[in-house]
Amino acid sequence: MKLCFKLLLLMVCMPHNLVAQYIGFHGKIDLTKHIGFDKISIPVNIKIIQQNTENIELYAENQIMKVDSAGNYFMMIGNGKNSSGNVDSIIWSDGSFFLQISSVEHNKFEETITLRIPTKINPENTEGIITDTENKGYGKFNINKSPSRAPKKITFDLSTNYVNLDYPADTYPIYRHYEWFDTDGDGNGNSFMLTYSDKTTHEFWQNSKKIGDVKLYAIPFQEILINDLRNNIDFEITKPEKVKNLSITYAIKSPFSLIYLIEWWSFQ
Repeated sequence: MKLCFKLLLLMVCMPHNLVAQYIGFHGKIDLTKHIGFDKISIPVNIKIIQQNTENIELYAENQIMKVDSAGNYFMMIGNGKNSSGNVDSIIWSDGSFFLQISSVEHNKFEETITLRIPTKINPENTEGIITDTENKGYGKFNINKSPSRAPKKITFDLSTNYVNLDYPADTYPIYRHYEWFDTDGDGNGNSFMLTYSDKTTHEFWQNSKKIGDVKLYAIPFQEILINDLRNNIDFEITKPEKVKNLSITYAIKSPFSLIYLIEWWSFQ
Protein backbone atom coordinates (compact mmCIF):
# COMPACT_ATOMS: atom_id res chain seq x y z
CA MET A 1 0.00 0.00 0.00
CA LYS A 2 2.79 1.60 0.62
CA LEU A 3 3.73 3.95 -2.15
CA CYS A 4 0.33 5.62 -2.47
CA PHE A 5 -0.13 6.05 1.26
CA LYS A 6 3.33 7.50 1.76
CA LEU A 7 2.82 10.02 -1.04
CA LEU A 8 -0.63 10.94 0.27
CA LEU A 9 0.83 11.64 3.70
CA LEU A 10 3.64 13.67 2.16
CA MET A 11 1.26 15.92 0.26
CA VAL A 12 -1.34 16.57 2.95
CA CYS A 13 1.19 17.02 5.77
CA MET A 14 3.61 19.37 3.99
CA PRO A 15 4.42 22.70 5.68
CA HIS A 16 1.52 25.09 5.14
CA ASN A 17 3.24 28.40 5.82
CA LEU A 18 5.49 28.51 2.76
CA VAL A 19 3.07 30.59 0.68
CA ALA A 20 -0.45 31.92 1.09
CA GLN A 21 -2.69 28.96 0.29
CA TYR A 22 -6.21 30.19 -0.29
CA ILE A 23 -8.97 27.84 -1.47
CA GLY A 24 -10.67 28.54 -4.78
CA PHE A 25 -14.17 27.28 -3.93
CA HIS A 26 -16.51 26.33 -6.80
CA GLY A 27 -19.95 25.88 -5.24
CA LYS A 28 -23.49 25.40 -6.47
CA ILE A 29 -26.86 26.39 -4.97
CA ASP A 30 -29.92 24.25 -5.64
CA LEU A 31 -32.22 26.93 -7.06
CA THR A 32 -35.26 24.68 -6.69
CA LYS A 33 -34.77 24.94 -2.92
CA HIS A 34 -33.47 28.53 -2.84
CA ILE A 35 -35.75 30.40 -5.21
CA GLY A 36 -34.58 33.90 -6.08
CA PHE A 37 -30.92 33.33 -5.25
CA ASP A 38 -29.78 33.42 -8.87
CA LYS A 39 -27.99 36.52 -10.16
CA ILE A 40 -27.55 38.07 -6.73
CA SER A 41 -24.68 38.80 -4.33
CA ILE A 42 -25.10 37.51 -0.77
CA PRO A 43 -22.95 38.55 2.22
CA VAL A 44 -22.10 35.31 4.04
CA ASN A 45 -20.17 33.99 7.02
CA ILE A 46 -17.66 31.23 6.19
CA LYS A 47 -16.35 28.73 8.73
CA ILE A 48 -13.99 25.76 8.28
CA ILE A 49 -14.72 23.06 10.85
CA GLN A 50 -12.48 20.10 11.66
CA GLN A 51 -14.18 16.96 12.87
CA ASN A 52 -11.87 14.61 14.73
CA THR A 53 -12.77 13.65 18.29
CA GLU A 54 -14.80 16.88 18.43
CA ASN A 55 -15.80 19.72 16.14
CA ILE A 56 -13.24 22.52 16.11
CA GLU A 57 -13.63 25.84 14.31
CA LEU A 58 -10.30 26.42 12.55
CA TYR A 59 -11.07 29.46 10.45
CA ALA A 60 -13.79 32.06 9.92
CA GLU A 61 -14.27 34.99 7.56
CA ASN A 62 -16.90 37.17 5.91
CA GLN A 63 -17.33 36.90 2.14
CA ILE A 64 -19.61 37.93 -0.72
CA MET A 65 -21.19 34.98 -2.56
CA LYS A 66 -22.08 35.97 -6.15
CA VAL A 67 -24.52 33.48 -7.68
CA ASP A 68 -25.04 33.14 -11.44
CA SER A 69 -28.21 32.18 -13.32
CA ALA A 70 -27.43 28.45 -12.96
CA GLY A 71 -26.77 28.65 -9.22
CA ASN A 72 -22.99 28.48 -9.53
CA TYR A 73 -20.74 30.66 -7.42
CA PHE A 74 -17.03 31.08 -6.77
CA MET A 75 -15.26 32.37 -3.65
CA MET A 76 -11.57 32.64 -2.82
CA ILE A 77 -11.63 31.44 0.76
CA GLY A 78 -8.86 33.06 2.76
CA ASN A 79 -9.27 36.31 0.84
CA GLY A 80 -12.32 37.55 2.74
CA LYS A 81 -12.53 39.60 5.93
CA ASN A 82 -10.91 37.35 8.52
CA SER A 83 -12.63 36.96 11.89
CA SER A 84 -10.60 34.07 13.36
CA GLY A 85 -7.89 31.56 12.53
CA ASN A 86 -5.49 31.18 9.61
CA VAL A 87 -6.39 29.11 6.57
CA ASP A 88 -2.67 28.58 5.81
CA SER A 89 -2.13 26.67 9.04
CA ILE A 90 -4.72 23.92 8.47
CA ILE A 91 -3.27 20.38 8.43
CA TRP A 92 -5.63 18.70 5.96
CA SER A 93 -4.58 15.14 6.81
CA ASP A 94 -6.07 15.28 10.32
CA GLY A 95 -9.74 14.22 10.35
CA SER A 96 -12.73 15.34 8.31
CA PHE A 97 -13.28 18.96 7.29
CA PHE A 98 -16.47 20.89 6.58
CA LEU A 99 -17.30 24.33 5.23
CA GLN A 100 -20.23 26.13 6.83
CA ILE A 101 -21.84 28.97 4.86
CA SER A 102 -24.57 31.18 6.32
CA SER A 103 -26.08 34.46 5.11
CA VAL A 104 -25.69 37.50 7.35
CA GLU A 105 -28.64 39.56 6.05
CA HIS A 106 -31.93 38.75 4.28
CA ASN A 107 -32.29 35.76 1.92
CA LYS A 108 -31.76 33.13 4.61
CA PHE A 109 -29.14 30.59 3.50
CA GLU A 110 -27.30 27.94 5.49
CA GLU A 111 -25.29 25.02 4.16
CA THR A 112 -22.64 22.64 5.45
CA ILE A 113 -20.40 21.17 2.74
CA THR A 114 -17.92 18.34 3.20
CA LEU A 115 -14.47 19.59 2.19
CA ARG A 116 -12.52 16.41 2.88
CA ILE A 117 -12.94 12.94 4.35
CA PRO A 118 -9.93 10.93 5.56
CA THR A 119 -8.73 7.95 3.55
CA LYS A 120 -9.13 4.58 5.25
CA ILE A 121 -6.21 2.33 4.41
CA ASN A 122 -7.33 -1.31 4.19
CA PRO A 123 -6.80 -4.40 2.01
CA GLU A 124 -9.99 -3.70 0.02
CA ASN A 125 -8.51 -0.55 -1.52
CA THR A 126 -7.12 -0.56 -5.05
CA GLU A 127 -3.89 1.22 -5.89
CA GLY A 128 -1.54 1.55 -8.80
CA ILE A 129 0.44 3.80 -11.10
CA ILE A 130 -0.47 5.04 -14.58
CA THR A 131 2.46 6.23 -16.67
CA ASP A 132 2.46 8.20 -19.89
CA THR A 133 4.15 5.51 -21.99
CA GLU A 134 3.38 7.32 -25.26
CA ASN A 135 4.74 10.66 -23.98
CA LYS A 136 1.52 12.40 -25.04
CA GLY A 137 0.86 14.20 -21.77
CA TYR A 138 -2.86 13.35 -21.91
CA GLY A 139 -5.31 10.55 -22.63
CA LYS A 140 -8.29 8.46 -21.55
CA PHE A 141 -7.71 5.75 -18.95
CA ASN A 142 -9.68 3.24 -16.92
CA ILE A 143 -9.30 1.45 -13.62
CA ASN A 144 -11.03 -1.93 -13.45
CA LYS A 145 -13.66 -2.49 -10.80
CA SER A 146 -16.34 -4.98 -9.82
CA PRO A 147 -19.85 -4.13 -11.08
CA SER A 148 -21.14 -4.51 -7.51
CA ARG A 149 -19.09 -1.68 -6.08
CA ALA A 150 -18.55 2.02 -6.66
CA PRO A 151 -15.78 4.38 -5.59
CA LYS A 152 -16.25 6.17 -2.28
CA LYS A 153 -12.99 8.08 -2.61
CA ILE A 154 -10.48 8.47 -5.44
CA THR A 155 -7.05 9.86 -4.60
CA PHE A 156 -4.72 10.93 -7.42
CA ASP A 157 -1.15 12.18 -7.11
CA LEU A 158 0.04 13.65 -10.41
CA SER A 159 3.63 14.36 -11.37
CA THR A 160 4.28 16.22 -14.62
CA ASN A 161 6.45 19.02 -16.01
CA TYR A 162 6.04 22.36 -17.72
CA VAL A 163 8.30 24.53 -19.86
CA ASN A 164 8.74 28.13 -20.84
CA LEU A 165 8.47 27.79 -24.62
CA ASP A 166 11.27 30.31 -25.11
CA TYR A 167 13.57 27.82 -23.35
CA PRO A 168 11.94 24.42 -24.03
CA ALA A 169 14.96 22.39 -22.96
CA ASP A 170 14.47 23.46 -19.33
CA THR A 171 11.64 21.62 -17.56
CA TYR A 172 10.07 22.41 -14.18
CA PRO A 173 8.07 19.98 -12.04
CA ILE A 174 4.38 20.15 -11.18
CA TYR A 175 3.00 18.02 -8.32
CA ARG A 176 -0.71 17.99 -7.44
CA HIS A 177 -2.72 15.99 -4.93
CA TYR A 178 -6.42 15.37 -5.72
CA GLU A 179 -9.13 13.82 -3.57
CA TRP A 180 -12.58 13.15 -5.05
CA PHE A 181 -15.13 11.62 -2.69
CA ASP A 182 -18.76 10.59 -3.03
CA THR A 183 -20.37 10.52 0.43
CA ASP A 184 -23.80 9.27 -0.70
CA GLY A 185 -22.91 6.94 -3.58
CA ASP A 186 -24.83 8.85 -6.28
CA GLY A 187 -21.84 9.21 -8.63
CA ASN A 188 -21.37 12.95 -8.07
CA GLY A 189 -18.80 13.95 -5.51
CA ASN A 190 -16.77 16.77 -4.05
CA SER A 191 -13.19 17.24 -5.18
CA PHE A 192 -10.35 18.87 -3.27
CA MET A 193 -7.06 19.76 -5.00
CA LEU A 194 -4.05 20.52 -2.81
CA THR A 195 -1.05 22.42 -4.10
CA TYR A 196 1.92 24.08 -2.44
CA SER A 197 3.10 26.12 -5.39
CA ASP A 198 3.43 29.89 -4.96
CA LYS A 199 1.59 30.31 -8.29
CA THR A 200 -1.63 28.43 -7.47
CA THR A 201 -4.15 27.90 -4.69
CA HIS A 202 -5.96 24.89 -3.34
CA GLU A 203 -9.26 24.36 -5.18
CA PHE A 204 -12.56 22.69 -4.41
CA TRP A 205 -15.45 21.64 -6.68
CA GLN A 206 -18.83 20.78 -5.21
CA ASN A 207 -21.09 18.04 -6.62
CA SER A 208 -18.95 17.36 -9.67
CA LYS A 209 -17.30 14.66 -11.74
CA LYS A 210 -14.25 16.85 -12.09
CA ILE A 211 -11.16 15.60 -10.27
CA GLY A 212 -9.26 18.86 -10.74
CA ASP A 213 -7.05 21.09 -12.86
CA VAL A 214 -3.39 21.07 -13.84
CA LYS A 215 -2.42 24.72 -13.74
CA LEU A 216 0.00 27.41 -12.63
CA TYR A 217 -2.12 30.47 -13.34
CA ALA A 218 -5.82 31.32 -13.66
CA ILE A 219 -6.26 29.33 -16.89
CA PRO A 220 -5.47 25.61 -16.52
CA PHE A 221 -3.22 23.66 -18.85
CA GLN A 222 -5.58 20.69 -18.63
CA GLU A 223 -8.35 19.08 -16.58
CA ILE A 224 -8.82 15.65 -14.99
CA LEU A 225 -12.41 14.49 -15.51
CA ILE A 226 -14.42 11.39 -14.61
CA ASN A 227 -16.26 10.20 -17.72
CA ASP A 228 -17.97 7.08 -16.36
CA LEU A 229 -18.24 5.13 -13.10
CA ARG A 230 -20.68 2.37 -14.09
CA ASN A 231 -18.50 -0.48 -15.36
CA ASN A 232 -14.99 0.78 -14.73
CA ILE A 233 -13.59 4.08 -13.51
CA ASP A 234 -13.12 5.85 -16.83
CA PHE A 235 -11.36 9.17 -16.56
CA GLU A 236 -9.57 11.60 -18.83
CA ILE A 237 -6.60 13.91 -18.62
CA THR A 238 -7.46 16.45 -21.30
CA LYS A 239 -5.12 17.55 -24.06
CA PRO A 240 -3.01 20.38 -22.63
CA GLU A 241 -3.39 23.96 -23.78
CA LYS A 242 -0.64 26.56 -23.91
CA VAL A 243 -0.98 29.29 -21.28
CA LYS A 244 0.30 32.84 -21.56
CA ASN A 245 1.24 34.92 -18.53
CA LEU A 246 3.01 38.30 -18.60
CA SER A 247 3.92 37.80 -22.29
CA ILE A 248 5.55 34.41 -21.55
CA THR A 249 3.99 31.25 -22.97
CA TYR A 250 4.09 28.06 -20.92
CA ALA A 251 3.19 24.50 -21.88
CA ILE A 252 3.01 21.04 -20.33
CA LYS A 253 5.96 18.80 -21.16
CA SER A 254 5.21 15.05 -21.14
CA PRO A 255 5.47 12.44 -19.76
CA PHE A 256 3.37 12.33 -16.58
CA SER A 257 2.97 9.81 -13.78
CA LEU A 258 -0.26 9.29 -11.85
CA ILE A 259 -0.48 7.35 -8.58
CA TYR A 260 -4.02 6.34 -7.61
CA LEU A 261 -5.70 4.95 -4.51
CA ILE A 262 -9.37 3.90 -4.59
CA GLU A 263 -11.58 3.32 -1.55
CA TRP A 264 -14.78 1.43 -2.39
CA TRP A 265 -18.39 1.34 -1.31
CA SER A 266 -19.56 -2.20 -0.56
CA PHE A 267 -22.84 -3.21 -2.22
CA GLN A 268 -24.44 -6.62 -1.87
